[in-house]
Amino acid sequence: MRRSLLNSLALSCVLLTLTARPCFAQGQNQPAARWEINFNVGYGTATEPKTGTTSLPPLGDKFIGSGSGRFVPSWLFGDGVTIVNANNKVNFLISEIIGLDEILTSPSASVGRGISFGGRVTRVLSNRWALEGTLDVIASSISFGTQARSETQHTTTSFTNAFTQLLSQQSESRSVSSSFAVQESGAQISAGADVRFLLRQKGAFRMFVRAGGGMAAQTGAPLMVTVTGDYQFVRLGVPFHETDTATIRYHVANSAFFRAGGGATFALGRRYGLRGDMVVMVEPNNLRVTVETTPVGVAGLPTGVAVVPGLTNSIRFSTVAGTPSSLSTTLPEFETYAGGGLRLNVMFTGGLFFRF
Repeated sequence: MRRSLLNSLALSCVLLTLTARPCFAQGQNQPAARWEINFNVGYGTATEPKTGTTSLPPLGDKFIGSGSGRFVPSWLFGDGVTIVNANNKVNFLISEIIGLDEILTSPSASVGRGISFGGRVTRVLSNRWALEGTLDVIASSISFGTQARSETQHTTTSFTNAFTQLLSQQSESRSVSSSFAVQESGAQISAGADVRFLLRQKGAFRMFVRAGGGMAAQTGAPLMVTVTGDYQFVRLGVPFHETDTATIRYHVANSAFFRAGGGATFALGRRYGLRGDMVVMVEPNNLRVTVETTPVGVAGLPTGVAVVPGLTNSIRFSTVAGTPSSLSTTLPEFETYAGGGLRLNVMFTGGLFFRF
């Protein structure tokens, strides 16, 4: 009886072993996951090349009678700054306007810098090779940086000081102010495809390199910086009030890019884990800077003309019909900078991946 029981147990163990081995082998030979999806957030930095073509608006027409000088579209840059500073120097005044010329004739805004959101779809081709399709969005991708804001602030402060001194010798009362506002909007959307190559795998950790390219497009309105100078004064009982507004816009055209980089993944489970990437993008520097001006004069009663004499160019303020002020030329959108060369953007991203 006991021998029969032992024989039965032995037979059962053999049968269990024979049936379990195929099941185990089947589990071990399950096909590897061939698809991955990845959701990520990150941050992009940018290096703007200094190359490009620059220009400022040409000199305005001459005027004569009630002083002689040139019409200007603005006192905030170009010839307008030159005339005000020359007149202040002639009248032994120390304040000068620091113009917007450097802002207008350089890549004073950064492209491709900001927080990003995106995703990838990956097709695994072999143990080492894979193809990836990517989509990334950078919010407020054209940014007016700290240095550019500081330089613009210097312009507005110097405008207030220079015109306060200029008008102090020409009026019984005066009020001068200046300010600027920055409107950052729009986003950069980039779509591309990469080849990924596995460099090393150790346990749950994998290192890889990737390279590819794609297209980047800007959406929404361009970055806009509005600089305003305002002055009003009374001379011999005649009120004068003029507002000088310069609007700077930063335009970026759609462009192709090449990128290369690498990263790593760490599997938290059989089908999911963490992924981090760093890539360098190379694209044309197609940044364009434009400026337009809209000077406005408010006529009061009684009307009149006030002239600040200069050695070569006087400054005329007028509320008399047919006798325009020096500041009376509207400048339509004028290109002051057109970028050249290549721009380098570095993107850091991190997120979760899922395999299936």
